[in-house]
Amino acid sequence: PAGKIDPGEDPATTAARELLEETGYTAERWSHIGTLHPLITYSTERIEIYTADALTFVGAKLDEGEFIEILSATLEEALAWIDRGELTDVKTPCSACCCCRAGRWPLEDECGWRDGR
Repeated sequence: PAGKIDPGEDPATTAARELLEETGYTAERWSHIGTLHPLITYSTERIEIYTADALTFVGAKLDEGEFIEILSATLEEALAWIDRGELTDVKTPCSACCCCRAGRWPLEDECGWRDGR
């Protein structure tokens, strides 16, 4: 999930709000993994990367007119999609890499990026 950080809002609050709105889940534990600046040459945009653990499904609360397809994938599936060029938005491959390097995925040894590959 992704969303705009409201003025004065803590990014962790934004992450929790967007997880609930877009996926219908709440989380007991959060970890900040990193920050991306995808367009540093001409934009001040930043993307804060979090992991959410101990999830509970409570029902999505999509904004009016918002249509989102939710899916689950194993680490292997997500990395294969990245390798095949099927996930090309900047935040998904970069977030996967950051999570692997931070040891946040249980199968980090299989991700390959941990060793600089």
